[in-house]
Amino acid sequence: MKLRHQTLLLIGLPLTFELLFVGVLVTTGGEVEEAASKESHAKTVLTECDALRVRLFARSMSLTSLKLSQSKELDSAMETASAKTQQRFKALRTLVRSDGKGKEAVESYLTTLQHLNEIIDEGQKTYIDGVFTGAFANFLNEQELFEELAVYTKRVTADVERINTIYSPIVSEFRPEAARNRTRLRSLISAGVIANILLSLALALYFEKNTVSRLETLMRKLKDFSIGKNDIPPIQGNDEIAELDTAFRQMALERAQADELKKAVQAMVSHDLRSPLTSILLRLQLCQNGVYGEVHPPMQKTFETIESEIQRLVRLTNDLLDIERLESGKLDMQPELCDAESMIFEAVQAISVLAETKQIAIEVENVDTPLELHCDRRRIIQVLINFLSNAIKFSPRGRKIMVAVKRIVSGSVDSTGVDASVAGIAGAADCTTTPGGSAAGQQADGDVTRPGCREVAVRFEVIDQGPGLSPEERGRVFDKFVQLSQNEAVKGTGTGLGLAICKQLIELHSGVIGVDCPSTGGSRFWFELPG
Repeated sequence: MKLRHQTLLLIGLPLTFELLFVGVLVTTGGEVEEAASKESHAKTVLTECDALRVRLFARSMSLTSLKLSQSKELDSAMETASAKTQQRFKALRTLVRSDGKGKEAVESYLTTLQHLNEIIDEGQKTYIDGVFTGAFANFLNEQELFEELAVYTKRVTADVERINTIYSPIVSEFRPEAARNRTRLRSLISAGVIANILLSLALALYFEKNTVSRLETLMRKLKDFSIGKNDIPPIQGNDEIAELDTAFRQMALERAQADELKKAVQAMVSHDLRSPLTSILLRLQLCQNGVYGEVHPPMQKTFETIESEIQRLVRLTNDLLDIERLESGKLDMQPELCDAESMIFEAVQAISVLAETKQIAIEVENVDTPLELHCDRRRIIQVLINFLSNAIKFSPRGRKIMVAVKRIVSGSVDSTGVDASVAGIAGAADCTTTPGGSAAGQQADGDVTRPGCREVAVRFEVIDQGPGLSPEERGRVFDKFVQLSQNEAVKGTGTGLGLAICKQLIELHSGVIGVDCPSTGGSRFWFELPG
């Protein structure tokens, strides 16, 4: 299922359920309201019927009082009561006009009451005027009048009983029905809330299993990809996550193919070019030595230029070969107990000719006590030569390069590659102190290591008087194929691999490497090895 469909399901299913639930509540509420309306209507009909009966009985009693008193005020009050009775007759007919059997019973009741009301009206006129008219025309005397009133009273009672048989059950059944409806509503609300919670939990578990967990799997695969793992199993499904995973695995496959191609190119360059370059260099040296004939001065200059370019190609192939071996884990390390000072002098000796061409002096700090450490001597000398050759390349003519080695408490390198050992140790007063308050790592003599300090290391430094590096350049200087801003004199003379190789070689020794810029100017390249 696509993610957009899952989203619609996540929103639409609870919404549909809630709409249905609201519909059921509205229907049930309507039924309750309808039942209440019927009960109120039945009560009103019964109340009005009873009120009319009471009113007419009261008028009949008032008729007797009128006979005795002949009071005009009572006559006026009875007239008003008669008019109001007529209005209530009309209102009750309107109230029951759509009640079916109830309407018939009420209409019969009203007819009886109407006739009874007319008798009372005629009796009222007779007692006031002294003349029998209308309803009294058939009566011989008052006794017959009251007998007629008694007959209609019985009819009224019968009609009331009939009306009660129709409307009283509605009133009597409303209360238990209302109780049942209230219970039903409470049950519906409780069931709806519980069902909605269960539905939400079910959807949450579904999406957690099918979406969130698969996204977490994809994130883990991204982390594996970032550390060079290309064997990535597919994520099952047909949604956008699966499509993203397919594209991602395609990218991983392409990277794996690119890595294989890169390794093949590196192997070709390092192996297939190294042999012919070595052969060419050998024959060129034979030419320079006059084996094939006398070499004139102009030719000697040309041979020297050719030799320089061939040497640069050899260094490039050697760098590519080292990178290929380092990345494939095939670089053989041969650790042994080495003297730090002798390695420095061997590196200085190897680079002395290049230094002399730029009239640059290389000074090595005196080491009072021998510093020995376990390392691959040839590889550490390779790192020192790289540091020194870079220092010579970027230093102005006639300047000086300092090389130092000392035993310190091992520091760390921050994200920009800047040495943090000096600053970190200088602030750690509980670890190391030096005479005169100098920071640890700047002076080895007299260092005192106290409990809780970090392990001891041997630190090599190459300090030049060149233009220095910006913070951004210091953060990238050890990356592969990175060549920083250069002047015209040195542009194009490097490969951008030397410092990257140095970094990997030092890390193979469990050491740290970095660069910083002293306040006096220039650059200080350094590395620390466990001592």
